[in-house]
This record gives sequence, structure tokens and C-alpha cells, in this order.
Amino acid sequence: MIVSLDPGTKHAGIAVWEDDELTAAWLVRGTGWLATAQQVLLDLEDRFPACILVEFDLVMEKPQIYHQAKQKGEQASLIELALMVGAVAGMSRLHPRRVTTYQPAAWKRQIPKNVMVERVRSRLMSEECERVVLPAKSLQHNVWDAIGIGLHHLKRRTT
Repeated sequence: MIVSLDPGTKHAGIAVWEDDELTAAWLVRGTGWLATAQQVLLDLEDRFPACILVEFDLVMEKPQIYHQAKQKGEQASLIELALMVGAVAGMSRLHPRRVTTYQPAAWKRQIPKNVMVERVRSRLMSEECERVVLPAKSLQHNVWDAIGIGLHHLKRRTT
């Protein structure tokens, strides 16, 4: 089992893969980095009982510092994002077998969000698309990014 995660300080996209097939994808909401990390773990435990999560790989997007010209938002928020990533990776209840991180440039490069979403969607089988639960339009990219990170990890190309 692979859990791919697009982390955020107030939202996180999650995708779960079994036998290289997407079994579920959804958005988690929190009120800050710790609450979001805790909600990720609670959602995983609720949807996939602990006996299933005994052996799984965790794949996440790694926070990246951009040059000032390409910077979005405040750089200080990267500290909270890094804390969230560390909290999910280190929470003792789940014990991932392996944790792999990818910087955004490694899996999606500088491709615009709408183009990336279409590329990710086109790499899914119709049955997999039916397993994607999308939130409000403005937050959907979080779920698609979690799926994209998983596709990249599984070498089901997204770029």
C-alpha cells in the first residue's frame, strides 16, 4: 500500500494506492499544521483500519524554497509546512515502512495547475476516477496533486 500526500498547513490531499491502483483520494481539512497532520492520520485510520496499514509507503511533496521572483506566499509558512510533513511522517501510530519525498519541480515541474490536473486525470483509469472525492473547486488541486505525486512515484508519468 502507498499513501501519497500533498501536504498543507490547513488542507492536505491524500491518495491511497493498492497494487499500483488508486483506491481512494480526498481532501483533509485542519485548522493549522498540527491539526491537519492529526486529521490526515485519523482519516487514514478510519478509512483503512490499522491492520491494513501495517506495511505501507508514505510519499509526500517536500516543501521547497523558491527564489524571491517565483515565491508564492510568505516563506515563513514553509516552516509550518515542514512541521506538518514531519508530523505525518513521524507519528508513531502508523509506522510507514518507507517515507519518500519529492520536490514539486521533480514531479510536476513548472506546469500550470489546470494543465497538470488534466494530465493527472488522463493517467487514471475510469474506475480510479470514480474513487476521487473532490472538495470545492478552489481546493481540488490538493487532491489532484496527491494523486500526481503517487503517479510519479509509481512511474505512471504525469509530465
